[in-house]
Amino acid sequence: DPSAVPVFEPSTLHRGIPSAIFLADVPAAVAASPGGPAALLGKLSRLHSRYKFWEGKLGRGKQAFSGKIPDLRRTMDAVEALGEVREGGAAVGANVEVSE
Repeated sequence: DPSAVPVFEPSTLHRGIPSAIFLADVPAAVAASPGGPAALLGKLSRLHSRYKFWEGKLGRGKQAFSGKIPDLRRTMDAVEALGEVREGGAAVGANVEVSE
């Protein structure tokens, strides 16, 4: 059974990402692995690849959201300006471009 040596905590998933377990006693972990060092190394390598994938996905998401910040700020400024006009009791005019 290759899952005899746990390398992550399945109960501590965050957004589907398991928390890694620190292997304090590597020789004992290798000895407990039924497939030997190669099986344990393969398991750790697959987990490392998954972490690198999640890291890249998170980085791309952060980059996409940081590109939207200027638009969000302009939208917030417009909403605040409309709120001030509304509180002042003035009528608000709007020009909307209609396309086919």
